[in-house]
Amino acid sequence: MSIPIPISFSPRVVIHTEELSQKLRSPFGYHTWSNDILDSSILLDGENDLTNYDAHILVLEQALKATKEKRQQLQKYLAGCRSLTAPIRSLPQDVIELIFLFCCPEHLFDSSRRVWRLPGFVLSSVCHHWRNAALASSRLWSRINICASIPDTCSFRSSLELCLERSRAAPLYVQLELQSCEKTPNEAFISSIVQHSHRWRYLRITITGEPVFEPVQRIASFSAIREFPSLEEFTFNGEGALLSLITEGLTNAPRLRAWTMWLLDDRRLGEGCWPFPTNLFARASFNKITTLSIASMVIGDVISMLHTCPNVVRLTLGELDSSYAIPSPSGNGITLSACHVSSNPIILRSLKFLKFSFIVEYFSSVWKHWEPLLDLLTTPALNTMFLEGPKDNRVKPLGLVVPIPIPVDKIGGLITRSKCNIDSLGVRNMPFDDVTLITLLRLMPSISRLGLVQTSPLSSPFVSDALFAAMDSPSPNDPVLLPNLLSLKIKTRGQTFSPEKFVSMIDARRNSESASNNTEGSFFERLERVTLAVLENNGKVPAGYERLHLLRNNGLEVDVCFEGSP
Repeated sequence: MSIPIPISFSPRVVIHTEELSQKLRSPFGYHTWSNDILDSSILLDGENDLTNYDAHILVLEQALKATKEKRQQLQKYLAGCRSLTAPIRSLPQDVIELIFLFCCPEHLFDSSRRVWRLPGFVLSSVCHHWRNAALASSRLWSRINICASIPDTCSFRSSLELCLERSRAAPLYVQLELQSCEKTPNEAFISSIVQHSHRWRYLRITITGEPVFEPVQRIASFSAIREFPSLEEFTFNGEGALLSLITEGLTNAPRLRAWTMWLLDDRRLGEGCWPFPTNLFARASFNKITTLSIASMVIGDVISMLHTCPNVVRLTLGELDSSYAIPSPSGNGITLSACHVSSNPIILRSLKFLKFSFIVEYFSSVWKHWEPLLDLLTTPALNTMFLEGPKDNRVKPLGLVVPIPIPVDKIGGLITRSKCNIDSLGVRNMPFDDVTLITLLRLMPSISRLGLVQTSPLSSPFVSDALFAAMDSPSPNDPVLLPNLLSLKIKTRGQTFSPEKFVSMIDARRNSESASNNTEGSFFERLERVTLAVLENNGKVPAGYERLHLLRNNGLEVDVCFEGSP
């Protein structure tokens, strides 16, 4: 576009501002004015000059507009040139895909989210390059989270179908969040995703709301699933009634390797657990499962399930009960039904990690439900054990929680029977005292890594001076505690022990003479790393920790932290 050339002209009218001002203030009439001021040609020439000025202004405005457009074009061109040198332009397509996957973990379909804000659609709307990258990445569209009570609108339905189409043949990672029977699930949405069940690699089903016994079988499309040929990870948090709908598919899941199952349970321990489809264990063998996490189940079902999973490597067990909760015929309340416990031994030759997790507040009958399992279990390869109590916000106030004696003999029987060497032990907020902990540690002399976390307001802390005294030097009747310990990690709420005792124990384990003394009962390895975190200590370092600096200079890795709040 060429810039218009401004028109030049000579005005005809000469402007005499001062003379005109005087005449306008004169008290005399116009007949006294000079003829040059009243010359009629002035008005005519002035009108012509105004027309010429307007034309001149129009040409100048066009020239200015054209100049601005030229500038904008140049600015856009330079921005494009700079964009060519941006670092993201040099990234390969697969790296951009990984960045997209990291920033957009899933597509969440629920009533509170607008369709156009789903991450895949946002990325594909930024620029042509990003759109091509997003459309080329089938994995970007393969992570889908559906809230089953979502309204059945055309926009949601078409967006889900578009995600499934753009995922092409990629494995699907599916999460279904179902409401209790108070809300009807969106069968159209579930039906759309069930059609691609042969591509499911990860499946998580969660039921929210109050637990109910009414059948969730209104999700009829689930019962049509006959196999899961690609399923590798399955997580279920809900009612056994819903799990029974996909029993047929789970019995035909040849690649299943990880199973997490927490049956919906808001009741206190001892009030029974939901019935479980036991025909699942009778019809299938889950030889490829290596990771298993179970909670809120009846002990008989747990034992039956472990018999079908002989190659488990990591096992986590939560609350267990001894009876089923069966809805009464009248619909009011529940009745308890005792379960059958198999007496066949459970031999898990590949198990290396075992975790006992107690997330409920009530411990009065916890361990009695575990004892049949501990009596039957044999784990020759076990090297890591973790005991976890309730979270900080689920524990009763200080003084109401009393130490609970755990069946140390049962755990000792498991270790002795298995002939395993426990290398790592973690204890978090367990409701027992230091005497029980010391007794438990004496059953595991091979421990090289120990982690103790006590952040719940327990009445009898297990991290105490007695523990460090047992680790410091042998008593006349007992050898030194944990002779192979190399790493110690402690986290407590408040100062529950004497700093002098703690530092003295570390000093003794770093002392070259003690560490090299090979007399029976007093030999121990040199401690290599110590981590200590004390919460609710106002951020102040108590007296008695000064020697830690000398030990740090002597080669010990020390990390000490005192915080004002947990």
